[in-house]
Amino acid sequence: MGLAAIVISLIFILSIGFLIRIPYSHFPIDEDFGFYTYLAYFRKRGAVLLKDFWWGFPPTMIYLYLIIERFFGGDVKYVRHFSNFYNLFTILATFILTKYLFDTPVALIAALLYAIFSASPYLGVYSCHAEGFYILPLTLGVFAIAHGLSDFQPMYFLLAGGFMAASFLLKIVNIVYFISFSLFLIKYSMWYGLYFSFSFLSIIVIYAFLITWNYKKDSPKLWIHHLIRLKTSMSYIDNSLKGMWKIFKFDFIPIGRETSSIIFLALLSLLYLFFAGQGMARDILILWGLSTIFILIFQRVFRMYHFIPFIHVASILSALSIHRIIEFSSGLSSAMHAFIMSLILIITFSALIFNIYIKLHSLNLYRKDMRTLYFQKADQFFYIPEIAKYIRERTSYDEHIYVWGPFVQMYRLADRMSCEGFLFHFIKPYRRWHTYLFDGILKGIIEKRPVYIVLIRPDFDMNILLQITGL
Repeated sequence: MGLAAIVISLIFILSIGFLIRIPYSHFPIDEDFGFYTYLAYFRKRGAVLLKDFWWGFPPTMIYLYLIIERFFGGDVKYVRHFSNFYNLFTILATFILTKYLFDTPVALIAALLYAIFSASPYLGVYSCHAEGFYILPLTLGVFAIAHGLSDFQPMYFLLAGGFMAASFLLKIVNIVYFISFSLFLIKYSMWYGLYFSFSFLSIIVIYAFLITWNYKKDSPKLWIHHLIRLKTSMSYIDNSLKGMWKIFKFDFIPIGRETSSIIFLALLSLLYLFFAGQGMARDILILWGLSTIFILIFQRVFRMYHFIPFIHVASILSALSIHRIIEFSSGLSSAMHAFIMSLILIITFSALIFNIYIKLHSLNLYRKDMRTLYFQKADQFFYIPEIAKYIRERTSYDEHIYVWGPFVQMYRLADRMSCEGFLFHFIKPYRRWHTYLFDGILKGIIEKRPVYIVLIRPDFDMNILLQITGL
Protein backbone atom coordinates (compact mmCIF):
# COMPACT_ATOMS: atom_id res chain seq x y z
CA MET A 1 0.00 0.00 0.00
CA GLY A 2 1.15 3.52 -0.74
CA LEU A 3 1.72 6.11 1.96
CA ALA A 4 -1.31 8.16 0.90
CA ALA A 5 -3.60 5.11 1.10
CA ILE A 6 -2.26 4.24 4.57
CA VAL A 7 -2.78 7.80 5.85
CA ILE A 8 -6.33 7.98 4.47
CA SER A 9 -7.15 4.58 5.97
CA LEU A 10 -5.79 5.64 9.37
CA ILE A 11 -7.77 8.90 9.30
CA PHE A 12 -10.91 6.89 8.54
CA ILE A 13 -10.20 4.43 11.39
CA LEU A 14 -9.38 7.19 13.89
CA SER A 15 -12.57 9.01 12.92
CA ILE A 16 -14.59 5.88 13.68
CA GLY A 17 -12.73 5.45 16.98
CA PHE A 18 -13.52 9.04 17.92
CA LEU A 19 -17.13 9.33 16.74
CA ILE A 20 -18.27 5.99 18.13
CA ARG A 21 -17.46 7.13 21.70
CA ILE A 22 -19.11 10.55 21.54
CA PRO A 23 -22.49 9.30 22.89
CA TYR A 24 -20.74 8.47 26.18
CA SER A 25 -19.97 12.14 26.85
CA HIS A 26 -23.23 12.73 28.74
CA PHE A 27 -23.68 9.23 30.14
CA PRO A 28 -24.28 9.06 33.94
CA ILE A 29 -21.19 8.33 36.02
CA ASP A 30 -20.78 5.09 37.99
CA GLU A 31 -19.11 4.39 41.33
CA ASP A 32 -15.58 3.78 40.03
CA PHE A 33 -15.62 6.95 37.99
CA GLY A 34 -16.87 8.84 41.05
CA PHE A 35 -14.10 7.34 43.18
CA TYR A 36 -11.30 8.21 40.76
CA THR A 37 -12.48 11.80 40.29
CA TYR A 38 -13.51 12.57 43.88
CA LEU A 39 -10.23 14.18 44.94
CA ALA A 40 -9.88 16.14 41.69
CA TYR A 41 -13.44 17.44 42.02
CA PHE A 42 -13.35 18.43 45.71
CA ARG A 43 -9.74 19.54 46.11
CA LYS A 44 -10.78 23.21 45.82
CA ARG A 45 -12.73 22.63 49.02
CA GLY A 46 -9.66 21.28 50.76
CA ALA A 47 -9.78 17.54 50.04
CA VAL A 48 -6.26 16.12 50.43
CA LEU A 49 -4.92 12.64 49.68
CA LEU A 50 -4.39 10.58 52.88
CA LYS A 51 -5.82 13.29 55.12
CA ASP A 52 -9.30 13.31 53.60
CA PHE A 53 -9.12 10.60 50.98
CA TRP A 54 -8.04 7.00 51.51
CA TRP A 55 -6.28 5.44 48.57
CA GLY A 56 -4.60 2.05 48.40
CA PHE A 57 -2.08 1.04 45.73
CA PRO A 58 -0.11 3.51 43.59
CA PRO A 59 -2.18 6.75 43.30
CA THR A 60 -1.25 7.14 39.62
CA MET A 61 -4.85 7.21 38.42
CA ILE A 62 -5.66 9.87 41.02
CA TYR A 63 -2.79 12.05 39.80
CA LEU A 64 -3.90 11.50 36.21
CA TYR A 65 -7.38 12.76 37.02
CA LEU A 66 -5.91 15.73 38.89
CA ILE A 67 -3.97 16.64 35.72
CA ILE A 68 -7.09 16.23 33.59
CA GLU A 69 -9.06 18.46 35.95
CA ARG A 70 -6.29 21.06 35.95
CA PHE A 71 -5.96 21.36 32.16
CA PHE A 72 -9.30 20.18 30.76
CA GLY A 73 -11.84 20.90 33.50
CA GLY A 74 -13.54 18.88 36.20
CA ASP A 75 -16.80 18.18 34.40
CA VAL A 76 -17.32 14.51 33.63
CA LYS A 77 -17.83 15.17 29.92
CA TYR A 78 -14.34 16.74 29.69
CA VAL A 79 -12.80 13.68 31.32
CA ARG A 80 -14.53 11.52 28.76
CA HIS A 81 -13.38 13.77 25.91
CA PHE A 82 -9.81 13.38 27.16
CA SER A 83 -10.28 9.61 27.34
CA ASN A 84 -11.61 9.65 23.79
CA PHE A 85 -8.54 11.48 22.44
CA TYR A 86 -6.24 9.28 24.54
CA ASN A 87 -7.80 6.21 22.94
CA LEU A 88 -6.80 7.50 19.50
CA PHE A 89 -3.16 7.12 20.54
CA THR A 90 -3.92 3.56 21.62
CA ILE A 91 -5.37 2.87 18.17
CA LEU A 92 -2.25 4.32 16.56
CA ALA A 93 0.01 2.27 18.86
CA THR A 94 -1.96 -0.84 17.90
CA PHE A 95 -1.38 -0.07 14.24
CA ILE A 96 2.36 0.60 14.73
CA LEU A 97 2.97 -2.59 16.73
CA THR A 98 0.97 -4.84 14.42
CA LYS A 99 2.65 -3.36 11.34
CA TYR A 100 6.04 -4.09 12.87
CA LEU A 101 5.09 -7.68 13.73
CA PHE A 102 3.33 -8.43 10.44
CA ASP A 103 2.49 -5.97 7.68
CA THR A 104 0.31 -2.94 6.87
CA PRO A 105 -2.97 -4.72 5.94
CA VAL A 106 -2.98 -6.71 9.20
CA ALA A 107 -2.18 -3.53 11.13
CA LEU A 108 -5.05 -1.58 9.57
CA ILE A 109 -7.49 -4.42 10.27
CA ALA A 110 -6.31 -4.62 13.90
CA ALA A 111 -6.67 -0.87 14.41
CA LEU A 112 -10.16 -0.90 12.86
CA LEU A 113 -11.32 -3.84 14.98
CA TYR A 114 -10.04 -2.24 18.17
CA ALA A 115 -11.63 1.11 17.28
CA ILE A 116 -15.01 -0.57 16.81
CA PHE A 117 -15.11 -3.25 19.49
CA SER A 118 -13.34 -1.35 22.29
CA ALA A 119 -16.29 1.05 22.35
CA SER A 120 -18.84 -1.68 23.11
CA PRO A 121 -21.26 -0.30 25.75
CA TYR A 122 -21.13 -3.38 27.96
CA LEU A 123 -17.37 -3.06 28.40
CA GLY A 124 -18.03 -0.06 30.62
CA VAL A 125 -15.80 2.27 28.60
CA TYR A 126 -18.03 5.19 29.67
CA SER A 127 -16.37 4.94 33.09
CA CYS A 128 -12.76 5.72 32.03
CA HIS A 129 -11.22 2.89 34.05
CA ALA A 130 -7.51 2.19 34.46
CA GLU A 131 -7.82 -0.53 31.80
CA GLY A 132 -8.54 2.11 29.17
CA PHE A 133 -5.38 4.01 30.10
CA TYR A 134 -2.81 1.28 30.71
CA ILE A 135 -3.25 -0.40 27.32
CA LEU A 136 -1.26 2.36 25.60
CA PRO A 137 1.98 2.01 27.64
CA LEU A 138 1.54 -1.77 27.58
CA THR A 139 1.35 -1.75 23.77
CA LEU A 140 4.37 0.55 23.52
CA GLY A 141 6.23 -1.77 25.90
CA VAL A 142 5.51 -4.79 23.70
CA PHE A 143 6.57 -2.76 20.64
CA ALA A 144 9.88 -1.86 22.33
CA ILE A 145 10.47 -5.54 23.17
CA ALA A 146 9.81 -6.58 19.56
CA HIS A 147 12.13 -3.82 18.31
CA GLY A 148 14.86 -4.85 20.73
CA LEU A 149 14.69 -8.50 19.75
CA SER A 150 14.91 -7.60 16.06
CA ASP A 151 17.70 -5.01 16.31
CA PHE A 152 19.54 -6.45 19.34
CA GLN A 153 19.55 -3.02 21.00
CA PRO A 154 19.56 -2.98 24.85
CA MET A 155 18.09 0.55 24.86
CA TYR A 156 14.76 -0.82 23.65
CA PHE A 157 14.54 -3.16 26.64
CA LEU A 158 15.12 -0.21 28.97
CA LEU A 159 12.26 1.59 27.23
CA ALA A 160 10.10 -1.53 27.44
CA GLY A 161 10.70 -1.76 31.18
CA GLY A 162 9.69 1.89 31.56
CA PHE A 163 6.46 1.44 29.62
CA MET A 164 5.63 -1.73 31.57
CA ALA A 165 6.29 0.14 34.83
CA ALA A 166 3.84 2.85 33.73
CA SER A 167 1.25 0.17 33.02
CA PHE A 168 1.90 -1.41 36.43
CA LEU A 169 1.58 1.92 38.25
CA LEU A 170 -1.79 2.46 36.60
CA LYS A 171 -2.95 -0.95 37.84
CA ILE A 172 -0.82 -3.30 39.89
CA VAL A 173 -2.32 -6.49 38.45
CA ASN A 174 -0.06 -5.81 35.46
CA ILE A 175 2.79 -7.28 37.46
CA VAL A 176 1.77 -10.42 35.54
CA TYR A 177 2.97 -8.85 32.27
CA PHE A 178 6.28 -7.89 33.88
CA ILE A 179 6.88 -11.42 35.14
CA SER A 180 5.86 -13.16 31.92
CA PHE A 181 7.87 -10.87 29.62
CA SER A 182 10.89 -10.97 31.94
CA LEU A 183 10.99 -14.76 31.68
CA PHE A 184 10.36 -14.48 27.95
CA LEU A 185 13.37 -12.16 27.46
CA ILE A 186 15.63 -14.27 29.67
CA LYS A 187 14.88 -17.15 27.31
CA TYR A 188 16.50 -15.10 24.52
CA SER A 189 19.28 -13.61 26.60
CA MET A 190 19.96 -13.12 30.30
CA TRP A 191 21.07 -9.56 29.55
CA TYR A 192 17.81 -8.70 27.81
CA GLY A 193 15.87 -9.78 30.88
CA LEU A 194 18.21 -7.86 33.19
CA TYR A 195 17.92 -4.62 31.18
CA PHE A 196 14.13 -4.95 31.14
CA SER A 197 13.87 -5.81 34.86
CA PHE A 198 16.33 -3.11 35.91
CA SER A 199 14.36 -0.41 34.11
CA PHE A 200 11.03 -1.62 35.49
CA LEU A 201 12.20 -1.97 39.10
CA SER A 202 14.15 1.31 39.05
CA ILE A 203 11.06 3.28 38.07
CA ILE A 204 8.95 1.51 40.70
CA VAL A 205 11.52 2.20 43.43
CA ILE A 206 11.89 5.86 42.42
CA TYR A 207 8.11 6.27 42.32
CA ALA A 208 7.72 4.65 45.76
CA PHE A 209 10.47 6.90 47.17
CA LEU A 210 8.87 10.07 45.76
CA ILE A 211 5.43 9.13 47.09
CA THR A 212 6.85 8.26 50.52
CA TRP A 213 8.89 11.48 50.61
CA ASN A 214 5.96 13.60 49.48
CA TYR A 215 3.80 12.17 52.27
CA LYS A 216 6.61 11.66 54.77
CA LYS A 217 4.52 13.03 57.64
CA ASP A 218 1.85 10.45 56.91
CA SER A 219 4.14 7.70 55.62
CA PRO A 220 2.91 5.01 58.07
CA LYS A 221 -0.68 5.83 57.14
CA LEU A 222 0.24 5.61 53.45
CA TRP A 223 1.44 2.02 53.72
CA ILE A 224 -1.36 1.05 56.10
CA HIS A 225 -3.74 2.26 53.41
CA HIS A 226 -2.07 -0.03 50.88
CA LEU A 227 -2.29 -3.01 53.21
CA ILE A 228 -5.92 -2.43 54.13
CA ARG A 229 -6.89 -1.89 50.51
CA LEU A 230 -5.20 -5.16 49.53
CA LYS A 231 -6.80 -7.13 52.35
CA THR A 232 -10.27 -5.70 51.86
CA SER A 233 -10.02 -6.30 48.11
CA MET A 234 -9.14 -9.95 48.69
CA SER A 235 -12.04 -10.23 51.14
CA TYR A 236 -14.35 -8.83 48.48
CA ILE A 237 -13.43 -11.44 45.88
CA ASP A 238 -15.72 -14.46 45.76
CA ASN A 239 -13.47 -17.48 46.18
CA SER A 240 -16.10 -20.11 45.37
CA LEU A 241 -16.09 -21.48 41.85
CA LYS A 242 -19.88 -21.32 41.77
CA GLY A 243 -19.86 -17.64 42.73
CA MET A 244 -17.12 -16.85 40.22
CA TRP A 245 -18.98 -18.66 37.43
CA LYS A 246 -22.18 -16.79 38.26
CA ILE A 247 -20.41 -13.41 38.09
CA PHE A 248 -18.61 -14.44 34.90
CA LYS A 249 -21.88 -15.34 33.16
CA PHE A 250 -23.56 -12.16 34.37
CA ASP A 251 -20.90 -9.98 32.76
CA PHE A 252 -19.78 -12.09 29.83
CA ILE A 253 -23.15 -12.80 28.20
CA PRO A 254 -23.79 -9.17 27.12
CA ILE A 255 -20.09 -8.64 26.39
CA GLY A 256 -19.96 -11.83 24.34
CA ARG A 257 -23.01 -10.76 22.37
CA GLU A 258 -21.12 -7.66 21.21
CA THR A 259 -17.61 -9.07 20.84
CA SER A 260 -18.02 -12.81 20.20
CA SER A 261 -16.83 -12.51 16.58
CA ILE A 262 -13.34 -11.21 17.45
CA ILE A 263 -13.12 -13.46 20.53
CA PHE A 264 -13.71 -16.48 18.29
CA LEU A 265 -11.23 -15.28 15.67
CA ALA A 266 -8.66 -14.48 18.38
CA LEU A 267 -8.87 -17.97 19.88
CA LEU A 268 -8.64 -19.40 16.37
CA SER A 269 -5.52 -17.32 15.78
CA LEU A 270 -3.96 -18.45 19.08
CA LEU A 271 -4.45 -22.07 18.06
CA TYR A 272 -2.94 -21.34 14.65
CA LEU A 273 0.10 -19.66 16.23
CA PHE A 274 0.57 -22.57 18.63
CA PHE A 275 0.72 -25.18 15.87
CA ALA A 276 1.66 -23.37 12.66
CA GLY A 277 3.13 -20.01 13.56
CA GLN A 278 6.80 -19.33 14.02
CA GLY A 279 9.23 -16.63 15.01
CA MET A 280 9.26 -13.71 17.41
CA ALA A 281 5.80 -12.41 16.49
CA ARG A 282 4.27 -15.78 17.33
CA ASP A 283 5.97 -15.92 20.73
CA ILE A 284 5.01 -12.36 21.64
CA LEU A 285 1.34 -12.73 20.71
CA ILE A 286 0.96 -16.09 22.45
CA LEU A 287 2.57 -14.73 25.60
CA TRP A 288 0.57 -11.50 25.48
CA GLY A 289 -2.72 -13.26 24.83
CA LEU A 290 -2.26 -15.91 27.52
CA SER A 291 -1.05 -13.32 30.06
CA THR A 292 -4.14 -11.21 29.41
CA ILE A 293 -6.43 -14.22 29.86
CA PHE A 294 -4.58 -15.11 33.07
CA ILE A 295 -5.02 -11.56 34.41
CA LEU A 296 -8.73 -11.70 33.61
CA ILE A 297 -9.10 -14.97 35.54
CA PHE A 298 -6.66 -13.92 38.28
CA GLN A 299 -8.83 -10.90 39.20
CA ARG A 300 -11.75 -13.29 39.70
CA VAL A 301 -14.32 -10.52 39.77
CA PHE A 302 -14.93 -10.35 36.00
CA ARG A 303 -16.19 -6.79 35.88
CA MET A 304 -17.01 -5.41 32.44
CA TYR A 305 -13.93 -3.23 32.10
CA HIS A 306 -11.62 -6.15 32.97
CA PHE A 307 -12.34 -7.49 29.47
CA ILE A 308 -11.02 -4.35 27.70
CA PRO A 309 -7.33 -5.49 27.57
CA PHE A 310 -8.40 -8.84 26.17
CA ILE A 311 -10.49 -7.12 23.47
CA HIS A 312 -7.36 -5.18 22.56
CA VAL A 313 -5.09 -8.17 22.04
CA ALA A 314 -8.05 -10.05 20.50
CA SER A 315 -8.27 -7.31 17.85
CA ILE A 316 -4.66 -7.98 16.82
CA LEU A 317 -5.13 -11.75 16.84
CA SER A 318 -8.40 -11.45 14.91
CA ALA A 319 -6.74 -9.22 12.31
CA LEU A 320 -4.16 -11.95 11.79
CA SER A 321 -6.93 -14.55 11.34
CA ILE A 322 -8.77 -12.36 8.84
CA HIS A 323 -5.58 -11.75 6.88
CA ARG A 324 -4.81 -15.47 6.79
CA ILE A 325 -8.34 -16.16 5.52
CA ILE A 326 -7.90 -13.54 2.81
CA GLU A 327 -4.54 -15.04 1.81
CA PHE A 328 -6.11 -18.49 1.66
CA SER A 329 -9.03 -17.28 -0.45
CA SER A 330 -6.67 -15.60 -2.94
CA GLY A 331 -5.58 -19.06 -4.05
CA LEU A 332 -9.17 -20.04 -4.82
CA SER A 333 -11.27 -19.07 -7.81
CA SER A 334 -11.95 -15.36 -8.33
CA ALA A 335 -15.63 -15.86 -7.53
CA MET A 336 -14.87 -17.61 -4.20
CA HIS A 337 -12.27 -14.98 -3.32
CA ALA A 338 -14.76 -12.20 -4.01
CA PHE A 339 -17.39 -14.01 -1.92
CA ILE A 340 -15.05 -14.35 1.09
CA MET A 341 -13.93 -10.71 0.83
CA SER A 342 -17.54 -9.57 0.65
CA LEU A 343 -18.44 -11.72 3.65
CA ILE A 344 -15.63 -10.22 5.74
CA LEU A 345 -16.68 -6.68 4.80
CA ILE A 346 -20.35 -7.40 5.57
CA ILE A 347 -19.52 -8.90 8.98
CA THR A 348 -17.22 -5.97 9.90
CA PHE A 349 -19.75 -3.38 8.75
CA SER A 350 -22.56 -5.22 10.55
CA ALA A 351 -20.50 -5.29 13.76
CA LEU A 352 -20.00 -1.52 13.50
CA ILE A 353 -23.71 -0.87 12.91
CA PHE A 354 -24.72 -3.24 15.71
CA ASN A 355 -22.27 -1.60 18.10
CA ILE A 356 -23.62 1.86 17.30
CA TYR A 357 -27.22 0.62 17.53
CA ILE A 358 -26.71 -0.95 20.97
CA LYS A 359 -25.07 2.21 22.28
CA LEU A 360 -27.71 4.61 20.95
CA HIS A 361 -30.52 2.23 21.95
CA SER A 362 -29.20 2.12 25.52
CA LEU A 363 -28.89 5.89 25.72
CA ASN A 364 -32.34 6.37 24.20
CA LEU A 365 -33.89 3.99 26.73
CA TYR A 366 -32.11 5.78 29.54
CA ARG A 367 -33.69 9.04 28.49
CA LYS A 368 -37.18 7.67 27.78
CA ASP A 369 -38.00 4.48 29.64
CA MET A 370 -35.26 3.47 32.05
CA ARG A 371 -37.16 0.43 33.32
CA THR A 372 -36.67 -1.40 30.02
CA LEU A 373 -32.92 -0.90 29.92
CA TYR A 374 -30.88 -4.00 30.70
CA PHE A 375 -27.54 -2.81 31.96
CA GLN A 376 -25.23 -4.18 34.63
CA LYS A 377 -25.13 -0.92 36.59
CA ALA A 378 -28.57 0.31 35.59
CA ASP A 379 -29.75 0.57 39.21
CA GLN A 380 -27.04 3.15 39.88
CA PHE A 381 -27.87 5.13 36.79
CA PHE A 382 -31.59 5.14 37.61
CA TYR A 383 -32.00 6.08 41.25
CA ILE A 384 -28.62 7.42 42.43
CA PRO A 385 -28.98 10.69 40.44
CA GLU A 386 -32.47 11.18 41.90
CA ILE A 387 -31.27 10.70 45.48
CA ALA A 388 -28.32 13.00 44.81
CA LYS A 389 -30.65 15.67 43.43
CA TYR A 390 -32.85 15.38 46.52
CA ILE A 391 -29.82 15.88 48.81
CA ARG A 392 -28.40 18.76 46.78
CA GLU A 393 -31.68 20.66 46.94
CA ARG A 394 -31.96 20.28 50.72
CA THR A 395 -28.41 20.90 51.89
CA SER A 396 -25.93 23.74 51.72
CA TYR A 397 -22.63 23.89 49.84
CA ASP A 398 -20.43 23.35 52.92
CA GLU A 399 -22.37 20.48 54.51
CA HIS A 400 -21.31 16.83 54.41
CA ILE A 401 -23.03 13.53 53.72
CA TYR A 402 -22.07 9.90 54.29
CA VAL A 403 -22.70 7.03 51.86
CA TRP A 404 -22.48 3.49 53.22
CA GLY A 405 -21.81 1.37 50.16
CA PRO A 406 -19.86 1.53 46.92
CA PHE A 407 -21.75 4.30 45.09
CA VAL A 408 -19.15 7.06 45.39
CA GLN A 409 -20.70 9.00 42.52
CA MET A 410 -23.35 10.10 45.01
CA TYR A 411 -20.90 12.68 46.38
CA ARG A 412 -20.21 14.19 42.98
CA LEU A 413 -23.82 14.16 41.83
CA ALA A 414 -24.97 15.70 45.11
CA ASP A 415 -22.01 18.11 45.06
CA ARG A 416 -21.37 17.37 48.75
CA MET A 417 -18.17 16.05 50.31
CA SER A 418 -17.97 12.91 52.42
CA CYS A 419 -17.56 13.24 56.17
CA GLU A 420 -14.85 10.53 56.06
CA GLY A 421 -12.17 9.55 53.62
CA PHE A 422 -12.54 5.87 52.81
CA LEU A 423 -15.51 6.50 50.48
CA PHE A 424 -15.65 3.10 48.82
CA HIS A 425 -17.35 0.63 51.21
CA PHE A 426 -17.58 -2.44 49.05
CA ILE A 427 -17.29 -5.21 51.68
CA LYS A 428 -19.40 -6.18 54.65
CA PRO A 429 -18.46 -4.52 57.96
CA TYR A 430 -17.10 -6.20 61.07
CA ARG A 431 -14.46 -8.17 59.24
CA ARG A 432 -10.90 -8.19 60.50
CA TRP A 433 -9.33 -5.70 58.11
CA HIS A 434 -12.34 -3.44 57.88
CA THR A 435 -12.16 -2.79 61.64
CA TYR A 436 -9.00 -0.74 61.00
CA LEU A 437 -11.24 1.81 59.29
CA PHE A 438 -13.85 2.15 62.03
CA ASP A 439 -12.02 4.79 64.05
CA GLY A 440 -11.62 7.01 61.01
CA ILE A 441 -15.24 6.52 59.97
CA LEU A 442 -16.60 7.34 63.43
CA LYS A 443 -14.25 10.30 63.83
CA GLY A 444 -15.46 11.77 60.54
CA ILE A 445 -19.11 11.26 61.44
CA ILE A 446 -18.67 12.86 64.88
CA GLU A 447 -16.58 15.83 63.72
CA LYS A 448 -18.35 16.71 60.47
CA ARG A 449 -21.87 15.58 61.42
CA PRO A 450 -23.29 14.50 58.03
CA VAL A 451 -26.68 15.94 57.16
CA TYR A 452 -27.69 12.71 55.42
CA ILE A 453 -26.51 9.12 55.79
CA VAL A 454 -27.34 7.15 52.65
CA LEU A 455 -27.51 3.40 53.19
CA ILE A 456 -26.81 1.70 49.88
CA ARG A 457 -26.12 -1.50 51.80
CA PRO A 458 -28.47 -2.81 54.51
CA ASP A 459 -25.74 -3.98 56.91
CA PHE A 460 -25.09 -0.63 58.64
CA ASP A 461 -26.57 -0.59 62.17
CA MET A 462 -27.91 2.89 62.90
CA ASN A 463 -28.70 1.95 66.51
CA ILE A 464 -25.07 1.08 67.20
CA LEU A 465 -24.01 4.33 65.54
CA LEU A 466 -26.41 6.24 67.80
CA GLN A 467 -25.04 4.52 70.92
CA ILE A 468 -21.41 5.25 69.99
CA THR A 469 -21.72 8.82 68.71
CA GLY A 470 -24.83 10.11 70.43
CA LEU A 471 -25.87 11.82 67.20
